[in-house]
Amino acid sequence: RGESAMREGARGRGLHVSVPEAETSVRKHEKTLAQKFLDLRQHPIAQVLSELYIEGNPELTSAGDRIMRATSIYIDLKEGRGWVRDADFVQDIDIRNFPQQLRARAAWMSIGPDFTLRADKAVLTTCDYDDPHYVIETGDLRMRYGSTRDFSITASKNSLRFGDAWAMPLPKFFFGQENGYPFIGEFNLGDSARFGASVRTALNLPLGALGVGIGSVFGKVLDLPDVKIPEGRWKLNAGILGTRGVLLGTGLEYLVKEEGPGGRDGRTVFRFDSSIDAIPDTRRDRGFVRVDPDDRPLLRNWFRVRGRWTPEEHRWWDLALSRQSDPGVQSEFFERDYVDYEQKDNYLHYRSSGDDWFFSGSAKVLVEDRTDIQELPTLGLARGRTPLTRLGDLDIYYSSRIDAGYLQRRNGDPAFYTPFPDGLGSRDVLRADTRQRLEAPFDLGVAAIRATPFVEGRFTAWDQGVDESRTPLRGAVLAGVEFGTTFWRRFANGSLHALAPTLSVHGDVVTEDAGGDPVRFDHTEDPIDGTFVDLTLRSRWWRPTSKQRFDVELSTSYGMNLPGGEPDALQPIAALSEFLTFAGEVPIGFTHDGRYDTESGNTVYSRTFVGFEPVRDWGIELGYHLGRDAAEEVLYEAATLATRYRATQKWELEMEQSYSFSDSRGLGNTFTLRRIGHDFVMEVDLGYRAGEGTSFNLNFKPLFAWKRSSLGLIDRWLGTYH
Repeated sequence: RGESAMREGARGRGLHVSVPEAETSVRKHEKTLAQKFLDLRQHPIAQVLSELYIEGNPELTSAGDRIMRATSIYIDLKEGRGWVRDADFVQDIDIRNFPQQLRARAAWMSIGPDFTLRADKAVLTTCDYDDPHYVIETGDLRMRYGSTRDFSITASKNSLRFGDAWAMPLPKFFFGQENGYPFIGEFNLGDSARFGASVRTALNLPLGALGVGIGSVFGKVLDLPDVKIPEGRWKLNAGILGTRGVLLGTGLEYLVKEEGPGGRDGRTVFRFDSSIDAIPDTRRDRGFVRVDPDDRPLLRNWFRVRGRWTPEEHRWWDLALSRQSDPGVQSEFFERDYVDYEQKDNYLHYRSSGDDWFFSGSAKVLVEDRTDIQELPTLGLARGRTPLTRLGDLDIYYSSRIDAGYLQRRNGDPAFYTPFPDGLGSRDVLRADTRQRLEAPFDLGVAAIRATPFVEGRFTAWDQGVDESRTPLRGAVLAGVEFGTTFWRRFANGSLHALAPTLSVHGDVVTEDAGGDPVRFDHTEDPIDGTFVDLTLRSRWWRPTSKQRFDVELSTSYGMNLPGGEPDALQPIAALSEFLTFAGEVPIGFTHDGRYDTESGNTVYSRTFVGFEPVRDWGIELGYHLGRDAAEEVLYEAATLATRYRATQKWELEMEQSYSFSDSRGLGNTFTLRRIGHDFVMEVDLGYRAGEGTSFNLNFKPLFAWKRSSLGLIDRWLGTYH
């Protein structure tokens, strides 16, 4: 495969089709059906004919693709009304950035003056097969083609039918070209040691009058742009979790976007996403965080909100809220989200940038009994590196930063949250910190080396310290110089190599402390006295005509005259590397992130992966993971194996295995059998996890709502099959 696979996009045989730019341009400027209908009514022939009747299986195409067919069509050119018999419309849509084709079929459809189509009985599907796995049957369908590329559907009296078997009722829904959500977000049927036999599903419902009303309140309060098609959904989550109980949840997601050129989407001005879930539970936990049933309420719940408002391109607000009834809710019932990101913060952030200035403000509060820091509030003002004056032939640059805030440190429940290690407990401190820096970069005239000498003044004040009766103050003048250059070479085969060493020598010239030691909140309280030599070397080789590359960076720092009488020492050497190449036609990739202690000779941290595809459609990835604590005791040492084989375009097999060298036992394994149908993706999972037990799951998800999990290195490099 090698270079040919690269040039073809490396996405697999016959599975990736790119659209030529010329055709894409034609599609962007293709008129909508509403515009074509208006052109027809204004055509000179409409001055001669008052009615138009066509039969014989007429078809309508757009950019060479069929978008409508029927057995007969009648149009009153004067009134702008008509009907379509045996109508079959096809519309390209995006469902959460996943391109699909929506088909609407009806025995009779009426045509309105603005080319709004209506049917009393119709069938909707995203499947292009004649015999789809499921369809939406509707008793009142209305399809609207706007003056731009807007397209929307309103359907009521609906039901979801699977083949010729059973059907389930659906509520009225609205779908817009820009805000489609699949009705069935996910369906899971399984049996696990944690939940027992269980069934779980996620549904998406239209905003409706309530959602649109809430959105209008946001619009009035925040002065949001008016939108013709509101974008958002109601989220419904439901699960019968065998031995645990019934999990129910709901939430609202609402977005507002500016209208860009040609009616296309502009930037997102407002986004609001909220959810709340609850379950009555009395059984013991089996997840990462385990709370005794006696230490938690019967009704376990979790409420969370994420929001962003961007009134101007360089000014925005961020909101985050999270409140769970006990520390174990997220990890127990929402483990996948918990592993990706534990939502625990409650804050309101403000950011603003203009010219060379950046302003920030934040208010953060604690609503749970956890170890954390409240900010009530914190403010920051920074000025970027800007020209100030000239000194002879040298340009002088100036940068600054000022931060101030009222900080409250709180120890949480020691059963779940580690307290602050200094033993000082909860403290309230008002703190201010400023940095003022001058730089004068110039060329040495040797080996293209750029030197940047600098001097920095820093002052920090606290209203109380470790001794609550004293007020710590710290001032310092820091100075140093940074050297850097880049060497590069082009080889005969077209590949390039760049070598970029950097060296920095810096330290304190004068440091003055008064008022005792400050209470530690973050890195601001770290000592700043001492002299340091920082060295970084980056080597990068790549071939512009392919994705092959080799990138490695090494860095370390040597400290002298350290505070507290600490001996001079070399920090662990940090290594970050990536090597992606081919061995014949086999793609191979290596990544490594490590820290090495030169004094003890130990590896402090290592995260290494090797991935390859021995044959087409079979990917394998091996991983090694190691971590040590400050005393260089091993925290964990484990190996992982992941593989995926695509037997056909419809069937895939996946397997994952992890093994702990520290405990000499397996940590867990998962085997997945996947069938990719033309409507749904079905996954059968068998797994085992140490400390929890075995599990069996059957996952059922619409194709347009499904996203293949990344195998890892090779997928990120070459892309998956789609």
